[in-house]
Formats: sequence, C-alpha cells, structure tokens
Amino acid sequence: MASFAGKMALNSLSSGIKNTNIVPSSHNSHIDWNDYNFPPCVKVVHFRLSDFHDNEKKVITKMYVSWLLVLIVLSYNIISTIALSATILPGINILYAFLNWILGMPLATYVFYCGYFGVARSESGNITKYKIGGILLILLCILFSILPFGSINGWARIPVMNSENSDPGRFGVATCVIESLIHTVNYFLIGFTIYQVHNDVHESTDPAKI
Repeated sequence: MASFAGKMALNSLSSGIKNTNIVPSSHNSHIDWNDYNFPPCVKVVHFRLSDFHDNEKKVITKMYVSWLLVLIVLSYNIISTIALSATILPGINILYAFLNWILGMPLATYVFYCGYFGVARSESGNITKYKIGGILLILLCILFSILPFGSINGWARIPVMNSENSDPGRFGVATCVIESLIHTVNYFLIGFTIYQVHNDVHESTDPAKI
C-alpha cells in the first residue's frame, strides 16, 4: 500500500510540474529548464540557486529552506517513531510515519516548485498556486506541531511522554520538542515567504508596475 501511494504521489507531482512548464516566458530565459537535477535521486525538475541573484535568490532560498525543513522533520519522524514504537507507542505508527513522508514530500516539493518557478519566470499563475499550497502547508505544520495522534509528535504528546518517567519517555519528550519546533519555525517561514512574494517579488516583476 505504501509503495502504491508513493507511486501515485510521484505521478501527481510529475504531472503537476509538467503543467507548470507549458507557458513560455522570457524572464530568466538563460536557465535550462530541461536540465533536471532536483530533487536529488528523483530528478524531475530543474533547480539551481546560482541561477538567481538579489531578491529572487533570497525568496527562492527561503522556499528551499522550507522544503528542507519538511524533508528533515518527516525523515526524523520515521527514525523517532521506529524508536518509540519499540518501547512506548504502537507499532502501527511506523506505517503512519512512512505514509506522512510518502504523501508529504511530493506535496512540499510541488508547492516549492510552483513558488520557485513562478518567481523565476514571473508567472502569476504559479505564484497563486504557491500561495494556496503554502497556506495548506501552514495549516498542516500547525496541526503537526500540536497534535499527538499516530506518528505525529506535537506539543500535546509531551504529557504522555513525561508520564513514562523512563529513558524512552525522555527521548519522546525531546522528540516532541524537536519536531514541534521545526514545524513551528516552518509555518512562520512559509507565511513570511508568501507575504514577501505577494508584496515584493511578484510586484517588482509585474510589467504593469515597471
């Protein structure tokens, strides 16, 4: 089931990204969009920070950092869930952790690419997709930073871990703090980036405002 979900998510990502490449644009026309090098190993899109300068590079860097935070927290969650499921939590949580990664990473990658591609080529359609997708990611980050369900180690799981009064319990508390902080930092980062894209980058690249 997890393998099937992964294939479906990857197919959706590839299909969605192909749709972002339809509209031609002269903005940043020096970039070879057919040089697929991202994400690592999968390589379904082109991404290189050195292609950009000034405000564009700063905003795209924030988008990339946000994507990295999703990768880090979901990957760490798999490791922490395996450890906690061996001692405190139900073993089924391991499946949930893998499903969160399989479904979450394609979503985060698609949102990142819409924002990156929209800013890079000054395309309002992809910028709008990024804003909508970014808001969805913010909501998910808020939920993941709070909830104690399944493999989600939000703030609300800390009392459960504290009650164990053991080394696994203390590891669980540390895990809840680490994962919740990463999610919290990320939803603030995404929110700030959406604000910056809306007020700075998109307006500065709008031909009507030049």
